[in-house]
Amino acid sequence: MSNRIKLSIHLCPEFGWTNTTSSNPMDTSKTVFGPGSVLKGFVRIHNPASLPLLNQDPKPDRLRIIFHASETFIGIPSSDLYPSEQRYQHEQFFGSQRILWTNKDNSIPLEDGIEFQFTIQLPMVQFPASMEIDNFYKCKFRLSAYLEGACRATNNDNDRSLVAEALFPIHYRPHIKTRAIKQHHHQDGAVTTCQHQHRYILETMDKQRQKKFRVQLNALEYIAGDTIEPLIHQPPSHEIHMQLFREFIIHPSSREGSRSSNKKKKTFQQLIVNGNEGHPLLELPDDLIPSYSFGRMVSVTYKLRISFHPKDTGTGGISGLLLNSLKSSNVVSLPDIPIQIGTLAYGLRPSDELQVYTEFKTMFQRQKQRDNEENEEEEELPPLPVPKYVSSVEYKDALPVYEDYELPPYQEVF
Repeated sequence: MSNRIKLSIHLCPEFGWTNTTSSNPMDTSKTVFGPGSVLKGFVRIHNPASLPLLNQDPKPDRLRIIFHASETFIGIPSSDLYPSEQRYQHEQFFGSQRILWTNKDNSIPLEDGIEFQFTIQLPMVQFPASMEIDNFYKCKFRLSAYLEGACRATNNDNDRSLVAEALFPIHYRPHIKTRAIKQHHHQDGAVTTCQHQHRYILETMDKQRQKKFRVQLNALEYIAGDTIEPLIHQPPSHEIHMQLFREFIIHPSSREGSRSSNKKKKTFQQLIVNGNEGHPLLELPDDLIPSYSFGRMVSVTYKLRISFHPKDTGTGGISGLLLNSLKSSNVVSLPDIPIQIGTLAYGLRPSDELQVYTEFKTMFQRQKQRDNEENEEEEELPPLPVPKYVSSVEYKDALPVYEDYELPPYQEVF
């Protein structure tokens, strides 16, 4: 067993959006936070032998915590058409830190189990959702705690030896509302789309076989964990098959020009849910990334693909290859249906105070401004609000701490 000091980060379970599907309501590893959320927690010291500071090498001098967030675009997987010099992009949103402990006279000793509390409030700013797609894109929010030694000979306050560290990932979700269906009617060849206030209808006719297929959805916007359950009309010879695809729209970097360019945007698609043939339900995962269009590097959309496949009648005497070919030729496919994945329940609206992170200067732009290389358009952008460390009663909408005192006598009031 190691006698070295260790750190751990803990969040209070009553803050954030609790994952109701979790079997343990006290488990904060899947708690979700969003704009304006409060992160209240503590850093715990693990000093098994309660060793004096003088026995530690290096000797601990300060404890600090950092709330850090960034997004990174790596490139399109298995794509040789996307130039390598345009692939990698990285942007840090913020890196807010606070010193929780310093080794000074009369400072609190680092005994085993001692806790140093912190409270952080996120700004009312929409950032991309937390995610990590291998070899493509990642957006990370995390807390980092560092127990460090004294400054080295350089007298640089950041030039310190590391005694112990701890990391804690934060699951972030922007506020995306879910809305009711609006009325719309569209005819495209053999497919008719009818979109009423409370339902979305797609129908098509297989003219060769005189068979009609009809799908009705009572919603086009869902939240993670919902179930898509369409009303279907199909001939007995076919069965429904549903698939949900996630599509990333890749926005050009500043080197490629403005996002408003008329160039065709590059996309990257993933199959998220592949329903069973003949099963008229499609269950959405609880950890589904929400739809959003405000990303600087990528945006996220979803498409529901519905097709009708001929049932396997067990035809004998036909080879498997020929049978599959016949079945494929008889598949009836409907146009992809755009689906929105929100984070707010039906009827809830995001705050009017919400702003999007792309409306502010990036850290790179702020650095350019300090170097007097900023152009006029960038100078007009305000700096990005960052998370704030506050006391337990300062964060917005908090109730005041109860104080045990008596009201003044009646005579003193009047």
